[in-house]
Amino acid sequence: MLVGSNEKRTLHGTVNPTNSVSISTLLGKMDLTQIEIELHNHLNYSQTRKWLYSPILLFKLLIVHSFRKQSYRKFIKSLTLEDCIALGIPEIEPGRYHIPSASNLHDFAYNRLRLDGFKKIMYLNGAIACQSIQNGHGMVDSTPIEASRYDKYAKYNPHYACRMHKYHIFHLNNFPLYGIFSEGNAHDSPYAIPLAEIVGTMNPSMIKVQLDGGYDSFMIYARYWKIFRIQPLIDPSKNAILNIEGTIERIDHWVNKMWKKGGDIRDSIEKKLLFLTNNGREKQVGMYLRNQNLLNPNFRVEYKSRADCERTHSHMKRMFNFSVKWIQKRSKEFYMTLNLISYQFVLLANLVKNQGKGQDLSKYY
Repeated sequence: MLVGSNEKRTLHGTVNPTNSVSISTLLGKMDLTQIEIELHNHLNYSQTRKWLYSPILLFKLLIVHSFRKQSYRKFIKSLTLEDCIALGIPEIEPGRYHIPSASNLHDFAYNRLRLDGFKKIMYLNGAIACQSIQNGHGMVDSTPIEASRYDKYAKYNPHYACRMHKYHIFHLNNFPLYGIFSEGNAHDSPYAIPLAEIVGTMNPSMIKVQLDGGYDSFMIYARYWKIFRIQPLIDPSKNAILNIEGTIERIDHWVNKMWKKGGDIRDSIEKKLLFLTNNGREKQVGMYLRNQNLLNPNFRVEYKSRADCERTHSHMKRMFNFSVKWIQKRSKEFYMTLNLISYQFVLLANLVKNQGKGQDLSKYY
């Protein structure tokens, strides 16, 4: 139970500036119908015992809890009257609300939604964002998730000089569409194609997709072209050279060689590449696509540095607790996925309402 105050106060009891907005108020104004349906389907809501609190209420509380970076217990105790009204917590009598306990909230997250439920919501958030972002710039990169130096399960990464894990993320502009969690020394390239396959089903509107030199692979070139139908802009390695199998003459040679399967050298280059991709010549298609980048005099202009990706990762880590220090091994991916979902939600609220810059979260508390 909570007896609320009408004042807008921070978690430490001081009055916020008049232009500040509670994160609860932001969530309270969002249309969460699609999320609620997904929650009900995942939880088999209509077939289970009566719920004391609705799944959507518990889920909104999880987002606010993640944003405010508190323990479950401290978060529940810190809720204000403004939070209760905005989130739709049931009112028992004037000024008194039926607030879930810390154990209720933890049980909902860890035992009911679980990691697989969070991944479904992460995917749905990405799909919703794709409906609002047109002609976007796709970017793929990983970000380190620092662990404790005493964590025996987190491997030491000599580049970052710490024990860590990684999050491999596909961004559309500044919005993280989907992420895959891995151990800290995992190479980035094996996660590029799985990310593209997932994001491809979201039907993003993209005019370019950028990846750094860690993804310089013929198969990644070919698969990204097949999925998104755009030239992947991958920073070539320093020793990259033009490959003879990637010339138009060799493309035509192999298309013509497989004429019995439908190959036609009179087709457009797009149709030829798709034909070869579907007939076991993906590596050659990747060679052709990388050759195009090497031959493009404007490649460096078209290829934007990954600074935008790194700024987004830095912003995520300032807003949410992207660290696995002192988190049990079994819960690391769980809480990092919850934090990514929470970040998606706050960006999505601004994105859908067109409230200026999607990443401007300075006015929320």
